[in-house]
Amino acid sequence: MSATTLDQGQREAMCLRNRQGRWARLAREQMAGHRQIEVPRRLLRHSGWRPWTRDGDPPEGAKLVHGRWHVWNRKEGPVAASYSADTIGTGKLRRPVKIGGEWFVFMGGTAEEFRVGVRVFRLVPRAEWTGDCWTHSEKLAIGQPEGGLTTLIRSGWSSGEHGRNDPNGFYHGVKARAGKVEMVLVGPPVYLVPMPKEKEPRQQKQLSLF
Repeated sequence: MSATTLDQGQREAMCLRNRQGRWARLAREQMAGHRQIEVPRRLLRHSGWRPWTRDGDPPEGAKLVHGRWHVWNRKEGPVAASYSADTIGTGKLRRPVKIGGEWFVFMGGTAEEFRVGVRVFRLVPRAEWTGDCWTHSEKLAIGQPEGGLTTLIRSGWSSGEHGRNDPNGFYHGVKARAGKVEMVLVGPPVYLVPMPKEKEPRQQKQLSLF
């Protein structure tokens, strides 16, 4: 079928699939060389718009996307629920997720990454950490030259530059509290990838230590 014979909805759907494919390729490139852990797909559930596949009219709040009704899915798995990029600045982490005896926290990504591999940081109790660590604001300020605004502008220094250039990841060495326990985020990032459905174990309730 030529592009000229496609209607508007089909063209938009094709563009969406192409865009998702590009994001997925970028995610795979980022994962190269990093530790990867296969996890049950249920752990990687995330909120987002989902196609309405049931019979009858969609519920209130549904929207039409590329010719199909979509509804907002609020069901989040524990990985998405651990998202803490918006709280770490206050020194707090949301409930981490425990996988294979290790604790992890999600610090942000895209919906496409949830289908390919989700980037997380490992957590180590502050009492067991022997390296350097900082609060989030302290790491943002590393390398800041002394002086006023004019000095900063002339130096070309940028807030968070040290973190962006950290080979272990932006959040490596940042400390924050998960409940009552002070933890340190440790890089380089780990990628959680969905395991094949035939390998998924039966669902078990996750216990919390926080």
